[in-house]
Amino acid sequence: MKAFTSILYLLPLAAAVPFDVVKRDLPNHTPVNIPDLDPDFDVKCGKTTVKGHDIFNAVAWGVNLERAGQKLGTNEYPHYYGNNGAQKRFNFLSEDCNKYPQNLRKEFPIVKGDTFNGNNDEAGKFRAIYLHDPNSSTDYEGNPTAHYCGSVYHKGDDFEGCDVKKN
Repeated sequence: MKAFTSILYLLPLAAAVPFDVVKRDLPNHTPVNIPDLDPDFDVKCGKTTVKGHDIFNAVAWGVNLERAGQKLGTNEYPHYYGNNGAQKRFNFLSEDCNKYPQNLRKEFPIVKGDTFNGNNDEAGKFRAIYLHDPNSSTDYEGNPTAHYCGSVYHKGDDFEGCDVKKN
């Protein structure tokens, strides 16, 4: 009977846990080389200034998740960013982002002062777009490299550019 009573006390706690956040072993935060992104440079997204460090952290965490074969949240970030059709075409900052296969270009939520943990309420409207091949080699210290393509934000059902312009 005591065990049954204990379970009844725990039921409200279980119901409070978001169902889209799955408890699992996440990869370590391995340093990532992002040569075309200065983390000290902030970008303007509409009326909001997004810190360069937050963009850098979003790209780095997305790359770490990709290399571990993991995704977070019900939207499964990081995920493909096509840059076509309804998403409009942007002229990205790095030529590599404009020419390499689109399946290597990903988007990942930018979270102020933190990294996205899978809670969709936390994803917000800002996205870092980057190019990374999860099968690529690492540098001599074992760190992967990614190319920063630009940042975008949701405005209604569309994307607008922060530091990238539509073609």
